[in-house]
Amino acid sequence: MLLVQPYSARSRTDAPWQAYRQPAREYLRSALKRDSLGLIRQSVSAAPVAWAMAVARRDPESLTAWANGAEVWTGRRLGDTTEVLLHQPIWLRFMGSGDEVRVVAAGSLSGESSGIDRRFSGFRDLPW
Repeated sequence: MLLVQPYSARSRTDAPWQAYRQPAREYLRSALKRDSLGLIRQSVSAAPVAWAMAVARRDPESLTAWANGAEVWTGRRLGDTTEVLLHQPIWLRFMGSGDEVRVVAAGSLSGESSGIDRRFSGFRDLPW
């Protein structure tokens, strides 16, 4: 007789926020190319476009690494939005799903010398 159910953890690759890996990569690649029209199409407001363009100007070397290796580490759903943390670490807040995914806010925890705005455009009270 089995008294205790064996524990089974979900792998990171099948977590629900993994669906945001490709949109995150596309957003960062648009930033790397300084493609403002691409960023506008992928964003719901001017704030994530401005953040991406500022990072592209201030820290193109880091952005190159981020865009080419963006992997979602963790995330959480909040109503109709999903926040994800990339390994870099970059925070992205998305709205929508499938082909309708758009960036609501973006920010980075990168080092002090990079010049990147550390105020997290919209990520004031993350619990993680």
